[in-house]
Amino acid sequence: MKLFSLSSFTLALFAMGASCFSAVVLQDDFSSYTAGDPLPWNSSSNATSGEAYTRTLVEADAANLFGKGVNNQYASFEVHSISQQTISYTATRIRTGTGFGRTGQIGFSFYQPSSADNSGYGFLLRIGGGTGYNSNGSTAFGLFFRDGNLYAATGNNLARGDLLGAYDQDQVNQLVIVYNQTTASHHYTGGGLQAQSMDLWLNGEKIASNLLHAGELAGDTDLTWLNFTNLGQVSSATLYLDDLVIDDVASIPEPKTVLMLLPALFAIRLLRRRSHR
Repeated sequence: MKLFSLSSFTLALFAMGASCFSAVVLQDDFSSYTAGDPLPWNSSSNATSGEAYTRTLVEADAANLFGKGVNNQYASFEVHSISQQTISYTATRIRTGTGFGRTGQIGFSFYQPSSADNSGYGFLLRIGGGTGYNSNGSTAFGLFFRDGNLYAATGNNLARGDLLGAYDQDQVNQLVIVYNQTTASHHYTGGGLQAQSMDLWLNGEKIASNLLHAGELAGDTDLTWLNFTNLGQVSSATLYLDDLVIDDVASIPEPKTVLMLLPALFAIRLLRRRSHR
């Protein structure tokens, strides 16, 4: 996980896109890790007989799934069922020391192979704050990814709710989440949010407006983490993640512009790294 400030050149580039990522607080394309190793985000917990656990690795993109070349790397989340023994599982999460505020946006690319359909609820993405990182009590927002469908999480217990949109399996998809964790309305370039709600763009199209919070985290609490979990469902599934960017300033004048700029941010970072060698 890399925390860094952008150079003035990078900031100038993104200003051309109406400051889409003008205050990036976290970015990860998984290139800094060793392929085949567990993702350092992991935090262990317990799973018992009849449950499932998420195995998270950094993988080399040998099949060029994300279209960035075979030297690319991504995070791989794989769910495995448990038949008898009690084992440790990982609640995959990313956490920042300073957090990413109460308003902003989260963007990432993801790929879900059809060869590993989920028989349970699917992967739950939770976004939260406070002292916990793997509980509904510390969660503010949630989304389910299951076999080409994106669902809302609802209520304090984050039940799977309404279908929000569909995405194609076996190809790269992009998701942008604009969030407002305050108890007041919030306006940003490209839209506005009610208190404790979020807007969603899937592959450049807005699929949800003012989607209400889920979980028990109180409003006006800073967001500091996100995680992917399978909720202990007996299931088998896979989800790949790449090009994660968290920004504490939301600005989406044109969703497709945001998606075009995501790869540019990582390309610039690669060029800067090579220039310092």
